[in-house]
Amino acid sequence: MGKIKEGKIRIAQFSNISIDEIVDAHIEFVTTPITRVANWQEITCDENCAMPKLEVTKNAKKAPRKAVLCHKYIFLLHLIIIRCRTNKENRIRVEYKILTSILGDCYGDMLYNLKKMRIIDMETAYTPSKKSRGISLLNWSIEFLESKNLKVIEYIHKYEKCKNKLEQEYFKNTKKDEFVTKYNESLSCLDLTKRDKAIEYIHSRKYSSSHSYHFYLSRIEDFNKDELRVVSVDNNNRIYHYFTNLPKVLKPFYNIKYQLDISNSHPLLFSYYLIKYYKINNDILDCLYNLSITEYDNNKDHNVSKQLCNMLNVKKIGVSNDVLKYIYVTSKGKFWDDFVETFGSMNRGEVKATLFKEVFYSHSTTTRNKDFAKIFVKQYPNVWKVIRNMKKSDKLPHLMMRFESRLFRRILTECYNRGWKVVSIHDAIVVPSIEENNYINMDELKALMIEVYKSYNLNPNVSVDVYGEKA
Repeated sequence: MGKIKEGKIRIAQFSNISIDEIVDAHIEFVTTPITRVANWQEITCDENCAMPKLEVTKNAKKAPRKAVLCHKYIFLLHLIIIRCRTNKENRIRVEYKILTSILGDCYGDMLYNLKKMRIIDMETAYTPSKKSRGISLLNWSIEFLESKNLKVIEYIHKYEKCKNKLEQEYFKNTKKDEFVTKYNESLSCLDLTKRDKAIEYIHSRKYSSSHSYHFYLSRIEDFNKDELRVVSVDNNNRIYHYFTNLPKVLKPFYNIKYQLDISNSHPLLFSYYLIKYYKINNDILDCLYNLSITEYDNNKDHNVSKQLCNMLNVKKIGVSNDVLKYIYVTSKGKFWDDFVETFGSMNRGEVKATLFKEVFYSHSTTTRNKDFAKIFVKQYPNVWKVIRNMKKSDKLPHLMMRFESRLFRRILTECYNRGWKVVSIHDAIVVPSIEENNYINMDELKALMIEVYKSYNLNPNVSVDVYGEKA
């Protein structure tokens, strides 16, 4: 969180607002009682209306010592800035128990004061002892200073000690896991080989927000080869580590040789459930996957069913054209392309985010107030029928994420059995440029990925990004 060197620490703080201003606002906030009108129903526009009766909803507290509060705010703001800076979504959850043990009962008031001052935004929903409130940073006028503040350094030490204790408990459970051990061995092979060029590149770019700039910069500044290991494995068995949210444009600055991605991964995974639901046999699937992409592009109405009938020399296939088309375009990696063209001004990333939000990941089983979902339903009505049915009984996003994790664990296990040093980023395999990997054949790795997917009747399109020397 902060590098302590010779009694100094690099502290993040705001350049446009002083700690004294924040502390003064805090003191005013806690020493001013909050009241509400208790008899508001009796107050009318008549001149004889009742006088307002005020009811205290929050009692005033004793003013805390300013000097002590100052140290606490320096630490808390440093923590929030650092954590938000390194989070892709600028959305973090701080550990309430840990922070309360360090800062005391004033911690809650500190958060509400920061929200009132529009320094942070804070969610109202939380789950006691399980899930704290989400926090995002609104003020991105930040700077870094070297500090010798002993109290702040003490707070940071306490925080890191508590965090390390939690991490040790997690790593204690993973030490006996041979898969995680081999995964960590592969992670340790990656390195930031062009740090200065990466920073130069970051400063030359234009960014949509201040947070975006700081996120990119933090990825480079915070890289520590000695700490490369699996950070967590979630309930869907998705593996998280330093490279999980590394922006694609920064990958050339690391010793990454190449990366193999499954195109439109989650839409492709849903084809598995369509195949089961409509009981599509292997003969139809084999012909479907072998349709020519040129024929598809030249066929304006995208009548995949008609092309299949011609290939199979039959008059009719008992599966709707939109279902066959969906399975076909996802297998060819063309799913997002159709919608990018349909949505016009939206780029590929925006299209993906919107369709995931409104179609696959939405809890709702209707398309009410979802303009993009309506377009999806118009193109794929019978696919939507299955999505709706699954939403009623399953948590579809988690189902697909668990399925993806199962596939990639199989792929990685086979890679490790062959002695390959590789890691995953959800739906991709990353190959470090190291001597041990010189004998890996890219086509062989690609074939392995396809083989695992084919065992579930899926036929993925695997894209390749080469970063290091030509494979």
